[in-house]
Amino acid sequence: MDRRIGSGAPPARERRLVMTIWIGMVIAVLFVALTDRARSSMLLRGDFPGFYAPAVILANGQNDRLYDLELQREVENRYWPRDEGQFFISAYPPFVARVLQPLSLLTPDTAKFTATALLFLCYVSAIVVAGWSDLTLRTRRSPELLYCLLLAPVAVGVLAAQNTAVSLLLICVALDQLRRPGVRHELVAGAALALWLFKPQFGLPSLFLVGICARRWGVLIGAIPIVAMYWLIGASVLGPNWLAEWVSAARSFGDANFGVNGHQMVSCIGGFHALAPFLDVSVENARTVGGGVALCLFGAYALRLWVSRDRVTEHLVLLGPVVAICTPQTLFYDLGFCLPAFLSALPQDARSRRIVFGVTSVLCGLALAA
Repeated sequence: MDRRIGSGAPPARERRLVMTIWIGMVIAVLFVALTDRARSSMLLRGDFPGFYAPAVILANGQNDRLYDLELQREVENRYWPRDEGQFFISAYPPFVARVLQPLSLLTPDTAKFTATALLFLCYVSAIVVAGWSDLTLRTRRSPELLYCLLLAPVAVGVLAAQNTAVSLLLICVALDQLRRPGVRHELVAGAALALWLFKPQFGLPSLFLVGICARRWGVLIGAIPIVAMYWLIGASVLGPNWLAEWVSAARSFGDANFGVNGHQMVSCIGGFHALAPFLDVSVENARTVGGGVALCLFGAYALRLWVSRDRVTEHLVLLGPVVAICTPQTLFYDLGFCLPAFLSALPQDARSRRIVFGVTSVLCGLALAA
């Protein structure tokens, strides 16, 4: 749906404010880059070791040990010795490691800078794509590009070298194409959602909801070439049985992830896991209840898409939040791909939008600090 009510280009006062904040952010980034001698900040390290290690493992020809945790620890501590035995577990599908492999040709610092730059490019591209069907966003692109970046999930996703910006770009492309009539656009949307299978916990339910529940059959057809490509790349890394090996690694990682990142989870299951001590119930029972709630929410949304054939496009804007809440282990920075839903709910006038952005940014920052 094209939102035709716009507030016009931002006034000169707001443009000066935006420029001042941009300059302040650049100075802050340069300050951290020049003073963080331990290379342990979000800017210089972040979660990047968990992406760099698989690239190095493949570059060294150790494909069969891709999910060997001791090898991952050894590689990460070789390049980040100050981690002192701690490491970031990597359990992404093998085709992700293959895509990341060229980063192994760079030094860790250069590779981290390259990854951050590419993620920022994905973020900017996502805002541009979202603006194609939102006149207010299109006419206020510069300030809202900054305001969205000030939201903690988006900032952490970009600066810490998480891949939220890639997810955001893919969901923005898919939603934009699904607003346009014609099978060709459904095929493009299907390809975008299939590319999101680099995080299968998000890509698979998205394809199910859009392709089957919303009855956009062209989406399923468009996904086929991407799925085939991913499978072939995975087979080139671990052989034709790579799927079983990856599922085993992902299951082990999932169990450990609750203990390590449970406090950062924003999904239903993660939320109930965090509440278990306060409710005086076991974490297993809490997760079961959370899973039941998630299943009910997912089922209600799926049913809404199935019966709302004439207004399905309007409901698809909630795809990101539904996927984020209903999948088991969504972390707080994954909320960045919910931006399309957030932007669609914003008021049209500039002053109200700034207030909402400001309050949301502060709340996200307080939640992150807590």
